[in-house]
Amino acid sequence: MELKSGIYCIKNLVNGKKYIGSSINVFKRKNRHFSELKNLKHKNIKLQRSFNKHGKDNFIFYVIELVEDKNNLINREQYYIDKEKPEYNINLVANSSLGVKRSEETKEKVRLANLGLKHPEWRNKIKSEAQGGDKHWTKKKEFSEESKLKMSETHKKLYENGYQHPSKKPILQYSLDMELIKKWESAVAVERELGFSVSAICQCLKGKNKTSNKFIWKYYE
Repeated sequence: MELKSGIYCIKNLVNGKKYIGSSINVFKRKNRHFSELKNLKHKNIKLQRSFNKHGKDNFIFYVIELVEDKNNLINREQYYIDKEKPEYNINLVANSSLGVKRSEETKEKVRLANLGLKHPEWRNKIKSEAQGGDKHWTKKKEFSEESKLKMSETHKKLYENGYQHPSKKPILQYSLDMELIKKWESAVAVERELGFSVSAICQCLKGKNKTSNKFIWKYYE
């Protein structure tokens, strides 16, 4: 199929609400949107929630305008966003993260998580066992080669026996009314995408808290 770049719309036939986007291949983008929505993996929570509620048959995809000059895609997308004011668009600035507001603290947490600088509690146990039961370790503490080898072996045994860290298990996001919003690959994926704390979500998953960030979280089984 020949590539077609342009502006497209996903419309809810029940309430008339829309999502407007652009792509250098609108037909491929259509398949991607509906595949992610069907599998509860769409990044747009508004659209995913509405899709879950109304069903696939009540959503249509159509091309608003084909754009030959790919460099003009964003300008044309912005034109239609300003004109239609699509309710499902989280960002009202084309190809921009403007509108998604995160605190400086949240941004820093996400940055550190992406860099792999966080030390979850589950690692403490492995390091403690490798050190002969010493629980008072710090990031600055040096480990002997023997301790490192023991940690590595303990780590391998855990995963060989089917262990999966709680923050990396598939989870489901619900509204406070128990309406399914989205299936996530893991709590880590939620933090990376939305900036929500992994530890707070895990507290909810363990049943210690009923909600986290005004959502209910459950493991996908």
